[in-house]
Amino acid sequence: FTVDGTYTVPVAVTFYGEASGNAPPFSSSNRPDNRALTIASADWSVTDTWILGDIRNSPDLTTLIQEIVNRSDWNNGNALAIIMADAGSTANQHRRVIGYDRVDPTHGYNGIDHAARLVVTYIESSDPTPTPGATPTPLPTATNTPIPTPTPQQCNCVFNCDDTGNDTTNVPQRYGLGVLAALSQVTDLTEFAGLLYQLRDDVLSQTAEGQRYIDLYYEYSLEIATILLANPDLYDQGYATLQSFVPAIEAIIDDNGDSVTITSAQIDQAEAFLDALVAEAGRGSLRNTIIQERYRLPLEMLVGMTVDEAWDFIRGYKFVWRPPLDSSDPYEAHTGQTIPVKFRIEDPNGNLIQDNSVTVWIREVGTTGLNGLIGIVGVADNPNEGVKISNNQYHFNLHTGDLAPGTYYLVISANSLPAGIEAEKIIVLTD
Repeated sequence: FTVDGTYTVPVAVTFYGEASGNAPPFSSSNRPDNRALTIASADWSVTDTWILGDIRNSPDLTTLIQEIVNRSDWNNGNALAIIMADAGSTANQHRRVIGYDRVDPTHGYNGIDHAARLVVTYIESSDPTPTPGATPTPLPTATNTPIPTPTPQQCNCVFNCDDTGNDTTNVPQRYGLGVLAALSQVTDLTEFAGLLYQLRDDVLSQTAEGQRYIDLYYEYSLEIATILLANPDLYDQGYATLQSFVPAIEAIIDDNGDSVTITSAQIDQAEAFLDALVAEAGRGSLRNTIIQERYRLPLEMLVGMTVDEAWDFIRGYKFVWRPPLDSSDPYEAHTGQTIPVKFRIEDPNGNLIQDNSVTVWIREVGTTGLNGLIGIVGVADNPNEGVKISNNQYHFNLHTGDLAPGTYYLVISANSLPAGIEAEKIIVLTD
């Protein structure tokens, strides 16, 4: 930042990112305080004297930038937003920095040359090329770390598999790569594994969202098991957490999910385990995935729900086009015509879900990213400026006057839709 003016009063702020893979522009009707925030943050306590023209650096923002670019809806060229919130400053006190819109011919500190800059230093995640003839340095030998013997290879079974990847559910003394392999102290492993097989096959596999959770399990099973095996206390914590949810698992399998309610104690226990697992996971993909999933599905929202209600909630909401766009695909219109874009996001009971993260944009067929003529818009009070939520639906007036005749994708995304899913409608514009 380039400092604007002289300041001595202490201020404290916290940096966040906007929890969006493509942040829309800010406006009077779409303000920073209405945006969803990243889990990651960075605190900045400012106590030194500022003088016009001084340069000041914020704290390291790596964690919140990484959280944004790790999102499933982030693509190269997308926009990101950084939002600062007060963190306990004295009332009515402030400090200023040079803004992008600043015009200052007297002192020469204009916004074009002195606006805030985000500097990102990154490391390419490619394998280094070995130096010919070089001898790799051996890794230190781990001590006191329990390791399964024999070491199993990657397998397609859920919890138990042998060295060649064959399912060994009925041989409980041998453990595969699954999380349950680390939790081998379960009293009756065969019975418990069978219960979770039923959860996978009878419940999770029946929906796209459930299948996504199965895929996540396969992807991170080995890494989680390795962490648990190396951390006895976390191992015990994971076991206790799984056991606390056995009644809920049994209820949904037995089609009796309305008889069991999820408690705050269960969620607190799960949150504590995930906190500990993130702390042990380092800075890799597992950590980032846990952070993203917890943002996407805040577990505390499940407290007080029956198991059936929680599963309906977890499965994600339904997107429904409203007239006139529900009538055909593609939808045809004349260039210059205003198209009333109306839709609903509904819970499993058909109730409207109000999601302020909703965004709309246009892109040409055969391209990715945003169309340069009509960029991304978010929630607004006026449907001519953004997406207005009223009359039990979402409404945005798509003005096509700046679009040439051709074929376009109208794209709508929202946090409440299943991860990585966007609603698309093909729009054909003719003369």
